[in-house]
Amino acid sequence: MTRQSAARLRRAADTMRRLTMAYATADSLYARAHPDNIVRWCDDDNDGELSDEELATVDEAVADADAEIDARLGNRYAVPFDPVPRIIQRISCDLAIYYLAQRRGFVTADGGQSNLYLLNYRRALDLLEMLADGAASIPGLTFDASIVLTPGDAEPAVSRSQRDRVSGETLDEDIAGTLDDL
Repeated sequence: MTRQSAARLRRAADTMRRLTMAYATADSLYARAHPDNIVRWCDDDNDGELSDEELATVDEAVADADAEIDARLGNRYAVPFDPVPRIIQRISCDLAIYYLAQRRGFVTADGGQSNLYLLNYRRALDLLEMLADGAASIPGLTFDASIVLTPGDAEPAVSRSQRDRVSGETLDEDIAGTLDDL
């Protein structure tokens, strides 16, 4: 990856942060996955540079991660988080990196394959579940009791396949299938 591409990726991610209050920043993504990996996963035309359209892939992955965080924690905490707690930033990064890495079968810039991103994704989902259930808490925040659903309240509809994916029942099969397809 050229310096120009890295700088462009960082500027785009920082702009995204200011405009959408995304939980992950370019620097936080780079800390969890090397910039060369991000380019590898998003460079659809294989020119070594990320076009605006390819940079939008990063924006979409972070937006998807943030939406999942808000959906899972919105019944316990006031979302969106502002300021963004460090643990939420890390979860957003791990989810977004997973979404990006799965585009290329978890192959890294050096041509290797890394299960680290799969493991971080699973840990992030587990932590989200613990935060949502009250088994863990976000340092410095308390849950908003006014938005906690009681058993008689309507709960969000979640299909069996979505619930299985989140609980991990089918995640191992998905991981194995992804790795076998390489």
